[in-house]
Amino acid sequence: MKRRFDFPLLLFSALAFAACSDDNTVPVPPGGGNLSPDGYAYVVCYNSGDQGNSGYMMQVDDISQGSLDGTQNANNRQEVTGNQDYVSVNDLYLYNFNYASKGADGTSTVSESWALSDDGLVTKRNEINMSGDVKSRAVVGKYVVSGSSQCKEKDGLNKMYERIRIVDSESEAVITANGRLETSKYDGAWGETIGENYMFSDIAAYGDVVLVSFTTKQEDKAKGGTTNLAGNLYLGVFELDVNDKEGNEYLHPRRLIVRRSADHPGREAGQIAGNSQSRTETGIEPVDNGDIYLFCQGNKADAAEGSAYYPSAVLRISGSNIADGVPQAIDDDYYVNLRELSGGYQLWRTYYLGGSKFCLQMYNQPYDPATNDNGSAHRFAIFDAVGQTFQWVTGDFDEAKVTGIGLLHMIEKEKGSITFGIETADRRPALYTITADDARIVRGLEVNAEGISGVARLKY
Repeated sequence: MKRRFDFPLLLFSALAFAACSDDNTVPVPPGGGNLSPDGYAYVVCYNSGDQGNSGYMMQVDDISQGSLDGTQNANNRQEVTGNQDYVSVNDLYLYNFNYASKGADGTSTVSESWALSDDGLVTKRNEINMSGDVKSRAVVGKYVVSGSSQCKEKDGLNKMYERIRIVDSESEAVITANGRLETSKYDGAWGETIGENYMFSDIAAYGDVVLVSFTTKQEDKAKGGTTNLAGNLYLGVFELDVNDKEGNEYLHPRRLIVRRSADHPGREAGQIAGNSQSRTETGIEPVDNGDIYLFCQGNKADAAEGSAYYPSAVLRISGSNIADGVPQAIDDDYYVNLRELSGGYQLWRTYYLGGSKFCLQMYNQPYDPATNDNGSAHRFAIFDAVGQTFQWVTGDFDEAKVTGIGLLHMIEKEKGSITFGIETADRRPALYTITADDARIVRGLEVNAEGISGVARLKY
């Protein structure tokens, strides 16, 4: 699961912006990189070319205004090859993971990472090889931990397993690119209890343990698969052992938490599903006070014909349901129906902004039970988990004109904000920042480019 690789570094750095005029960029002379007042370098990731497949990054000190000309060799511009699949690690490193696509011959390209040098320039680190694809992932301390769901036929049975990859972000060592954790209903740790094959759908660090949510799949080879357990939530508690080279599991099962909607009539909650076949890291949200909120997207139906999606819902683990730092069960006294609270809409992704506030990326059409259709995930809202309030985000943003929202996002908890790279039909790609306190979205730095992935920040 690792990073990418780039072009020769140019000794230019962050822009000084004059108020909102197009292409009003002034490169900083060689000798060092400009940093924001907080000491960060902002790394803007975008793409160019006829197919938008040539990736680049530029370093700036302000993302709130102005314009970048992505075609120019300025602002410490560097080229990015491969998937342009970015992961920010603890504000210290930015990775691009490259892997072979499902239709490729299995040959992977190298992955790379970047960090801030002593002179304030975003600088490429070493190349690493992370073969295979990635589905779910998380930063666990200094490690980037990921899994990808695999299925192999063995003894006439279709058996699921997770391929585990772990990278030490500090040393850049690949701990494993081929760990294996059985998730088959026949011989997985919890297969008999669940009754179907199960797959990772989110990973989150919590104290000394790692939390992993599961989606389920019957024994079949259909793309996406079907399940009869869409109304059940499954959360595994694991211990991470980066030295488990002999066992080759690296994630050791400790406890399985199960919540069945059938046991909670009127308070149904489906699985934490992530809602992206290739990137499912969303839904398990530990917060600053030690509680854990579980956002069940509910956008997965049972196999039965005519089965409707369960509502998007929020659950919680807190208090006595956490013993010695290990989650034990889901609270019985907390339940929020987001579909009801939002006026009929379903959830796609969640982002924790600090305190009890979350940014929710919602589908932009009310749920249609006849078709299980939600539209596109182009609306945003702010949710207060303690107050159980929901507020649509408003501002300089027309969801009807959105053509793409990048997966790379930057959360600044001290500001209660999140910044996305967004493409629209009528304007250049730009960075948009949402703030939790006022549920507002503001258009900031725009980029003269084919498309935009987003932004990350780096600090010494």
